[in-house]
Amino acid sequence: MLPSDGVSISATRIETHNPITIENLHGHANEIARAAELFVPRESVDVFAYGCASGSALISQAALEAELHRTAPGAKLTSPMTGAYKAFRQLGIQRLDMLTPYPGEVTVAMTARLKEAGITVVSSGSFHIENDHEIINIMPDRNVAAATAVNSSDSQAPFI
Repeated sequence: MLPSDGVSISATRIETHNPITIENLHGHANEIARAAELFVPRESVDVFAYGCASGSALISQAALEAELHRTAPGAKLTSPMTGAYKAFRQLGIQRLDMLTPYPGEVTVAMTARLKEAGITVVSSGSFHIENDHEIINIMPDRNVAAATAVNSSDSQAPFI
């Protein structure tokens, strides 16, 4: 898929620290502004995608945007949770089963944030991984097996 004329796609990573903890995830907010500084000219970037599901669940959209706007005023920010919340609203989903790769404290905090947004986590499971680099190595068949294990008849959708 090639971008249309006048559209370019660039990427960078924010600095992340292991182990994956609530405190370290909140540190991502500070890194958003630093990452935006890497794009030249910054004013030419219309949208930034912050691709961390747990971070975007724990840090409010407003806080992430405020940090981004320190170095990229006027830019928009999207994230996995921005899309998830919109999908939940569009589909009328209020109850879900959740599977995460994260440590228990992060999964519990994500559950609380979903509840604040009016979404009930009926059943959840986690791989309890503390290292960001190990998450990408979870094989699809393990995800399917774990999602099947947390599947609840009272849920409207899985959230992995």
